[in-house]
Amino acid sequence: MATAGLVGRGGSKPAAGDGGRLQRHELFISYSHKDRAFLERFWTHLSPLETQYGLQRWDDSRIQPGDIWLDKVEQALARAQVALLLVSPDFLASDFIRRQELPCLFEAAHNDGLKILWVPLLPCSWKRFRQIEQYQAVIPVDKTLAEMGEVERDRALVAITDHTSMTCLNSSRQSGWRRNRLLRLKHWHGSKSRSVG
Repeated sequence: MATAGLVGRGGSKPAAGDGGRLQRHELFISYSHKDRAFLERFWTHLSPLETQYGLQRWDDSRIQPGDIWLDKVEQALARAQVALLLVSPDFLASDFIRRQELPCLFEAAHNDGLKILWVPLLPCSWKRFRQIEQYQAVIPVDKTLAEMGEVERDRALVAITDHTSMTCLNSSRQSGWRRNRLLRLKHWHGSKSRSVG
């Protein structure tokens, strides 16, 4: 099972920040390949914000020929600051998602402050998955993206993109505030030790 902070089989581990916590700075998108059309439409809406705000997105389209794909997924999971789950019947039916990605993401949410967002793509039994159900969906769950007309779906994708990007930006600011506070505390303790000595 992949876990947050797991050392990959290649022996590498993401860099740790102050206090030994991992530096998380990416948006990780978890989805089923059978739902790729939804992912690609989301890319279209997110792309301008990636450029404007410097957002860093990761999904498995980033894996290049010759890469060890499981290592790349594990490393991306460990770097994730926000995770977006595109939930559908195929998403819930995926053994890899259920047994590898989701346990890692939920553990990181509990231990490292990873933000979990999710979107209902198609009607499915997401209520049977307690760890998903405990999080508020980005859009109302009574009408999935697949049940919307084209214009309504794009309007929903704008809302999803805005919410996701703001969550990423707010998480980055909070992480920066925590790092600066730790640095100030270290500096204060160092100055105090020198004055006492």
